[in-house]
Amino acid sequence: MACSILSSNGKAEQLLSDGQDLTLSRDILGSRNPVETTRLRSLAIGEAGAGGSMEISRGSGRTPLQLLVVRLRQKESSFFPSECPAALVFVTDPDCEVRPRVPQIRQRYGLTAAEAAFAVEIIKGEGIQSASDRLAISKSTGRTHLASIFAKTGTHRQAELVRLMRQGDRGLQAVQ
Repeated sequence: MACSILSSNGKAEQLLSDGQDLTLSRDILGSRNPVETTRLRSLAIGEAGAGGSMEISRGSGRTPLQLLVVRLRQKESSFFPSECPAALVFVTDPDCEVRPRVPQIRQRYGLTAAEAAFAVEIIKGEGIQSASDRLAISKSTGRTHLASIFAKTGTHRQAELVRLMRQGDRGLQAVQ
């Protein structure tokens, strides 16, 4: 049975047009690896499949794509033809760095422009001195910004702050 794509976002279109990591051939969504393609089809449209997660391998030592497949029951969706199985496929590319933008950080956490800019630099993971140097401020000013950022975000350590802004806050618009 064919597995047609009804809608996709820009990143998915890019992955499919590259044709290296995710492929679409004769309406079959898959990967360069036939075993992974079979597993993906099973998760998406297989009789016993109920959805699930899997990885799609990539070349050149890159981190595998993470896929989450959510099967839709026919009764749940009037958008799809009744004779076709339907699934949503969410793809995460761990190699794409997610970095929040200064305006979103300011708004979400109530930071000043200077604090938000410093938070963006801290997220890069190189420490207070490097962040201060990149912003041309003293290390003392950087420490003051960081203390204020901790208070406003409810974090206590740089690692917590980085985790909050990189992982726990995927809703912030990413720079790609």
